[in-house]
Amino acid sequence: LKVPQKYLEESTPAMPRMTRDWACCRWLAIEHGIIAIPCSPFFSEQNRGMAKHYVRFAFCKTDDTLEEAARAFAAVAESAES
Repeated sequence: LKVPQKYLEESTPAMPRMTRDWACCRWLAIEHGIIAIPCSPFFSEQNRGMAKHYVRFAFCKTDDTLEEAARAFAAVAESAES
């Protein structure tokens, strides 16, 4: 996924120096309503770059929520193609 540049340039109190995975999670949440978990906070500072292309998702949800998530992911895929 191509994360919009504005999300990569932001900073937050939780992530003063924005990483790609964190920016991707913010973009997915704000623009697509999909909540993801950035992986870089689980890495040491020196290894944080190893997590820049990974995010996690929780699937302990109801079938209705998972179906709604599938529609949201389809919308993300469509926007990535255009």
